[in-house]
Amino acid sequence: FSESNWICINQYVEKNPGLTYVSTWRAASGFPKDTVLKEGTNYDPLERTEIEFPGHWVVGKSTTLSSNLNAASEEMRVSSWAALEKGPALIVATTARGDRDWDQFEYVRIKSIAKDSNGEGATIAIERAYNGSPASRNFQAGNTHVASMPWDTR
Repeated sequence: FSESNWICINQYVEKNPGLTYVSTWRAASGFPKDTVLKEGTNYDPLERTEIEFPGHWVVGKSTTLSSNLNAASEEMRVSSWAALEKGPALIVATTARGDRDWDQFEYVRIKSIAKDSNGEGATIAIERAYNGSPASRNFQAGNTHVASMPWDTR
């Protein structure tokens, strides 16, 4: 959890003294159950945390992939850039019914956003398998949601 985030949190707490603030920052650095790490690596500053369900991350509005994303690619095409910002993001595949498939996700970092000339879509430069995420994987256009992680602009 970035030290700079505490400034915002402290300001919020001061303005809202009757509320209790609960931090969920560990959600972004947990590992899905049965994740295998490379020997000698540990992305979690408080040791390994296994989570059963990665869908508890706080994310902003999502968009969809407008072209397939293969595991080796460091760029993705999205149908709308308006909901995205630089920083951590979550890519999640969906089922045929449109539900999020939490067994098919990847945590990435958006490095840059190049808007299309039509003003709608964009090409997004990304860092794959970010912050201890499962390995890069393939995602299908139209069946995959992409959402920024609000308040985190690393």
